[in-house]
Amino acid sequence: MQQGRAQVGGASNSGAPPAQTSRATLAGPAQDARALPVSASAGKAVPSLAIAHDRLSVTLTLPVGCDVASLTLGALIVLAKEREVPDGPMLRAGLQGAIAKAAATGELLLSQDMHEVVLRGRAPRESVDASIALEQPPVENVGEAGDARVRSSLRVIRRGETIARVASAQAGEDGCDVRGNVLAVKPPAGLRVKLDSSVRLLGDGRVIALRDGALRSTHEELGIDECFAIESGIDFATGNVDVPGDVRVAGGVADCFVVRASRNVEVRKLVDAATLEAGRDLTLHAGAAGRGQGKLSCARDLVAPCVSGFVVRAGRHVRVERELAECEVRVGGAFTGPLCAVVRGELIATGGATLGTLGAASGATTTLVVGWHPELDALATRLSELRQRAAQAGEADAKRVRELGMRDKLSASEAEEMTDLSFRSMEQQPLLARLLGAFRSVQEQLAKACVPEATITQRIEAGATVVLAGSAGGVQAVFSQAVRGPVRIVGWRERGDMEATKRDHGPVIVDESTRSASPLSSVARLSAWTRGANHEALCKAFGLELHVLLASFAMREASKAEGERLRKAG
Repeated sequence: MQQGRAQVGGASNSGAPPAQTSRATLAGPAQDARALPVSASAGKAVPSLAIAHDRLSVTLTLPVGCDVASLTLGALIVLAKEREVPDGPMLRAGLQGAIAKAAATGELLLSQDMHEVVLRGRAPRESVDASIALEQPPVENVGEAGDARVRSSLRVIRRGETIARVASAQAGEDGCDVRGNVLAVKPPAGLRVKLDSSVRLLGDGRVIALRDGALRSTHEELGIDECFAIESGIDFATGNVDVPGDVRVAGGVADCFVVRASRNVEVRKLVDAATLEAGRDLTLHAGAAGRGQGKLSCARDLVAPCVSGFVVRAGRHVRVERELAECEVRVGGAFTGPLCAVVRGELIATGGATLGTLGAASGATTTLVVGWHPELDALATRLSELRQRAAQAGEADAKRVRELGMRDKLSASEAEEMTDLSFRSMEQQPLLARLLGAFRSVQEQLAKACVPEATITQRIEAGATVVLAGSAGGVQAVFSQAVRGPVRIVGWRERGDMEATKRDHGPVIVDESTRSASPLSSVARLSAWTRGANHEALCKAFGLELHVLLASFAMREASKAEGERLRKAG
């Protein structure tokens, strides 16, 4: 930007950068000072020069009756100097053009005043600040006509998506007024919006997302949040929700709507008969009432004050404070609810359960299963079946090899078959070894996860059923009378030796107040429970003894714990 005076352009010079071409007008531009005469002769109409308010033009005015013949360039230059307009070639050219134009009209201006722009300045070009504009979201999550639930008002940003465009700052250009003064412009401002680490500005001006999530756009910052915060509830105004990251709902969830998130889901108000799925934890601050049509699932923990009428699946632990009613619940870890009343339905807790009341005084069917992991059970059974099938195939191949080996001479096809059988026999042992390793891993996971134990702090109603899963299937206990808590029901694994447990006539019930133990058969009718796999039989199919396998695993776990203790101590 230049400072001080600069050369300005005239009205008739093509080399100047005028803002507009010179033209005569009947009404001149606004004047900012008095008009000065060329001559002081009384009674004569005299010319005047006026500078526009923006100081970007000088206008010569010749009034009616002005003696055109007496106009001289020198007199007009003197007039310009009095108006503080410096002499220069552009001014002279403009004045000469105006004199020539006036001369063409005759000696006197008889009908109207003449106004002619004789000099123009250069207008400044203002700087342009850097700016950012959000991209319009594409139309998505639109379902079939009439199905408003699958329409979503949430915009989900995907990694690599263009979310905005940045226009770079443009430097302006200083101007110059008719007096030669520089009209300075301000330098352009940079981008005022901060781009956080979740987005990236590319060289072409595009701003792309570096992760999936929700767009966060304010006057100060632009980024991608991993949490979708919904200030209302989930209903027809929002549609279903299916997003990466977390979902935090300030309201509730209406019937038949779906909330699905790859991480955590948190709902502040009541969940009706809806479907909620969380890739991590699920937290319901006001509980859920599904009326037999709701579904809740999470890969880790579920926490709620009360749940009724839902199918529940939790990969790790579940905590319900007050009531679990008419639900089908499967928990991969432990169920905790010291004051929770479990009424009607089925609760399967692999890692054991602690609850307040089990069953209803009316005798409604209520079942608690502890120490059973259905998925690992099914996997162990499947591995045993594969091992048996592989072993049978190996025996058949070995038999065929013996048959071919007894022949004096083999045909070409028989020789090829012999070669194929030899290769298959070589692959047989590694396959069996892999199956055995997988089976051992499943058994160790079962030993770690399964806790066939239940603690009831208040009361077990008559008619309630408790199943204690075991390595040979398990035992089912139907309570023939009400039992006051706190009591703890202990299954096979905690008792230790299987044969000793059988001699003691099965699992026991422990009064936590007096620490006295009684056979569970004294308060309940016991029967075999066969839904679980018989792991003793499965182990024998692999040539293993279950108690030896579990003892070996326990020793390794103890060794790890001791090593960790020594490491911390050292």
